[in-house]
Amino acid sequence: MHGCLQKVVTLLYTSTEPEEGSYQLGWTVGDMNIEDLDEDVVRRLKEQAAAAGLSVQRYLRNELTRIASRRSPAEFTQGREPMSRAEFLAIRQRLRST
Repeated sequence: MHGCLQKVVTLLYTSTEPEEGSYQLGWTVGDMNIEDLDEDVVRRLKEQAAAAGLSVQRYLRNELTRIASRRSPAEFTQGREPMSRAEFLAIRQRLRST
């Protein structure tokens, strides 16, 4: 399992084409390979999977699904202007006064 885990993490995702000219997510199989994982990372993932009572594959699928469901820091800040020092101080003052 160790060598297999180090070389391949398989994810299931889906796609179907219900009508001509349209595309919709559905059910097809896809693979993702993660190579050269550090031994300590592999060991830790096995420990976490065991603690959760899951196989390593199921644990990784759950974790990757959870990660993918969240917006990344880049997506979260995309299109936003940085907060000015004055705005920061005003918010900090308001929070401290409550």
